[in-house]
Amino acid sequence: MKKPKGIFIYLHHEDVIGKLSDAQGGRLLKALLACGNGADMPDLSDDPLLDVVATMLAKEVRQNIEHYNEVCENRRGAAKARESEKAAARVNAVKPKRGGFSTEVTSHEYESMQKSWDSMNPEINGLCD
Repeated sequence: MKKPKGIFIYLHHEDVIGKLSDAQGGRLLKALLACGNGADMPDLSDDPLLDVVATMLAKEVRQNIEHYNEVCENRRGAAKARESEKAAARVNAVKPKRGGFSTEVTSHEYESMQKSWDSMNPEINGLCD
């Protein structure tokens, strides 16, 4: 499980957090940061209001981390699928056809062939451009 770089504190919690004193707000922030880092919530039972608010917000922090990990896993899977498709396309691009190899030429091969042709036939360079 990947740990996110931060936690969300939503603006709709301002009314509840606004009821706390600055000291309670500081303890709440420290508790939520600990929760976001995967540590156990500190014991806040000495302040029932703070304990209730911290419990509610800690649950959201944990849910956000779970959601973050799901999104990361989905994106990782999509990237792997994309890379597999690209690799398959590269392999299929040079697949032999019935009776011989493909006549498709990459741009690099074309440039190489053009240089060879130009060096063998210097007198007609520029006539077909």
